[in-house]
Amino acid sequence: MEYADRINTEPHFNLAVAFDIGIRTPDMISMKDMSDDDQKKLLADGSWTWISGTTTAMKKLRGCRASFHAHWNGEKIGHFFVSVNDRAMFGIDMGPELVSNCMTVWAGQSRVVTPYLENLIKQVVARDPDFRGFVDVEAVLDGGEAIYQNITVGALPEFVWTLAALYDKPIEDIFVSDDPPSGFGCCMRLFKYPYSLQTNQSVAQAVPVSDLKWDGESFVAIGRGSQMKKAWRDVYSKAAGLEKYGVIYRRDGDVLPRRTMFELKLGKYL
Repeated sequence: MEYADRINTEPHFNLAVAFDIGIRTPDMISMKDMSDDDQKKLLADGSWTWISGTTTAMKKLRGCRASFHAHWNGEKIGHFFVSVNDRAMFGIDMGPELVSNCMTVWAGQSRVVTPYLENLIKQVVARDPDFRGFVDVEAVLDGGEAIYQNITVGALPEFVWTLAALYDKPIEDIFVSDDPPSGFGCCMRLFKYPYSLQTNQSVAQAVPVSDLKWDGESFVAIGRGSQMKKAWRDVYSKAAGLEKYGVIYRRDGDVLPRRTMFELKLGKYL
């Protein structure tokens, strides 16, 4: 689907879609005519972040940041979800390039973000009437409103695996029922350090743990629970003992989602 591919791969087009669905965007500045020194000075200040693949910098925002997902089944929005994704990028030999390091997912929606999800689905379906699947609006919530950070059509594998754990069903069966799951799901990356694909593949063959996913780059441990603490306790229990294989992982993967959920509830966004 060309429209979805452009949303997911072209940063400027992604921003244009944000304008189309009506969500507020942060202040931005073009670095096209800046010298290298001026660009470095701007970004070193810490108030601006470079939008990868562009010559544009986006003002960093205060507030809680989360992703809001809607699943379109071809007739209606059947399910809403919220996720908190703690990303991490590592250098050569330090670890895989991670789009998701630690992710927490639960069923729910934000009253201020839902209209933008609905508008996004209208945009996608108008161009592809056969579309089925997820749309995602990542936003910072502050001052009673949502502010654009990114838009996605589709879902990360970690998100889908975690949903399957939440529903306690195979991935292909998770939307058979109209009832959304309760509780929390989470997942965490694990890998061997110093990192190389070959050593991680050898460890994957040596670890007899069916609860871990192997995606060709690193392990993913997945858990679920009635409370966020219990879900993360489940994940850590599956990672326990892997240190003897040289595997490392975040020990604080639950900190960001717990803080984010508190801020979302405090601001009455959920």
